[in-house]
Amino acid sequence: MSNIHENNQKRRKRLTFRRFFWYNKGILLVVNGNCVFNFLQWAEERKVKVFQNGERVVCGSKGVCVVEEITTLDIAGVDKKREYYILKPLYLSSSTVYIPVDTAEGSMRKVLAHEEAESLIRQIPEIPLITIANDKLLEQEYKNCLKACNCQDLIRIIKTIYLRKRAREEAGRKETAVDARYFRIAEDQLYGELAVALDMSRENVESYINTSLQSV
Repeated sequence: MSNIHENNQKRRKRLTFRRFFWYNKGILLVVNGNCVFNFLQWAEERKVKVFQNGERVVCGSKGVCVVEEITTLDIAGVDKKREYYILKPLYLSSSTVYIPVDTAEGSMRKVLAHEEAESLIRQIPEIPLITIANDKLLEQEYKNCLKACNCQDLIRIIKTIYLRKRAREEAGRKETAVDARYFRIAEDQLYGELAVALDMSRENVESYINTSLQSV
């Protein structure tokens, strides 16, 4: 009987120790009525920052930015425990961008490495065009490519509009206003990043890309 009683006690202790609760999208571990482990708190304390102070990153339409600080914001209505990346656009220093650390991976990325930039430029002849005849749908695809914040998509815009402009000029027609606008936006974003990646001026990057486009 003594052995049975001791085994039951050990079993109850094991069951008590393994008592988990779901709470506020996290897991609490409760032992003898006391919370001894909060998974959300544990994960928050160990969260690794994807980007670091001083790092150059690409942030959507803002282009290349420098991470100036990683901190909380003392602003009314803003969660004072939530951390933000404070970004300064490289080509628009008067502007400041605030990106929450916990959602940054969806809106920020690292600048291309030098080798990646060189490889991208070599691939220009093989990068597919946007083959949409309808003007409204074509403009929407331009927007989609810009939103993707991907250098290859920016080249798709530039390459497509470059060849459309050449074909229209050969037919005695002017470039469309829509093409001109999106060509300029795509150039600004692409050349700004490649200038950083290749350690070149934006003007030299433009000349470099134009040489590749002329061979298409």
